[in-house]
Amino acid sequence: MPRRGETTIEARPFAVRQVQLGGRRERGCYATRRIPAGERICTFEGEEYSRREILERIDSGLARTGADPLELGLDRYMQVVEPYLYFNHSCEPNAGFARRCDLVALRDIAPGEAITCDYATNTSMHNSYVMPFECACGAPGCRKRIGNLATVPLDRLQAYLEAGALQDHVREEARELLRRAGR
Repeated sequence: MPRRGETTIEARPFAVRQVQLGGRRERGCYATRRIPAGERICTFEGEEYSRREILERIDSGLARTGADPLELGLDRYMQVVEPYLYFNHSCEPNAGFARRCDLVALRDIAPGEAITCDYATNTSMHNSYVMPFECACGAPGCRKRIGNLATVPLDRLQAYLEAGALQDHVREEARELLRRAGR
């Protein structure tokens, strides 16, 4: 128990490990304990930039790629810092983005399991320049290409919406896509 004036830091429920992805050695985030469905895994951290600023950072090499910045709104991006850079994509993820920049478990995640999220769910339909890129997640339902919110299958989009696993800035876009599809 902390003494008066002290604060405690909750241990992260994940750790970064080396992983083989598409024949390359990369890093990934793995659960260090059981993470129950609905639990907040983390809140992403980093500097915030406008769209123009993040594109300048990408062009100058200060940002790794157009896939790394976390979209926070139509003109707001976060240059995510370690260890948050190492959550890998899956077309069938076990975690999803929520609120402004949280990551939550979509289902129970076992200790040692890779924690993955669907990168397309954090990219507004209005900002296709950040994506697309080829996907090699290996999931049975792999889409083979990662795009923006409009590229997410409607049944999966509905599931993300029902689980509260969409960021604030794309939630209404998801509802509109589902409305247009008669869902």
